[in-house]
Amino acid sequence: VKLEGVELRRTSSLYSTTAQYVSDQPAFLNAVVELQLSSARLEDLQGLLSDFKVIEEELGRTKGLRRGPRVIDLDLVAVGQRSLNITTGKYPLQLPHALMHERDFVLVPFAELSPAWTHPTLVGSPSVRDLLERLQSGAAAVRPEAET
Repeated sequence: VKLEGVELRRTSSLYSTTAQYVSDQPAFLNAVVELQLSSARLEDLQGLLSDFKVIEEELGRTKGLRRGPRVIDLDLVAVGQRSLNITTGKYPLQLPHALMHERDFVLVPFAELSPAWTHPTLVGSPSVRDLLERLQSGAAAVRPEAET
């Protein structure tokens, strides 16, 4: 699929991971892609997410059990160091993704592409590599920065 203002730069390896949250389902396949976005796309990230939802529908995704089996799931995980929390509209958007730091199926492929990327809203701005190490070691949970 070609989206205006979106260029694929890199793709991680494909990882098979055990389902989280709803365990009675097959393993998931996960990957992270790095995209180059035009300035117009950077100004309308909700529009990009909306385009992702159209792609999901075209590939056969239907509403089902939350966090249950699905044909495809496309998400925006992070856009540079931007921090967003848009609660209005058809597709609310929080960047970085609110739960990315507790999901190995996000952190493993993300670390393959950008291990030094730092999380702008967690205490200490940990890198993806640090978040993955903490998650794998069972270290204490990280917290969002206090709002000012």
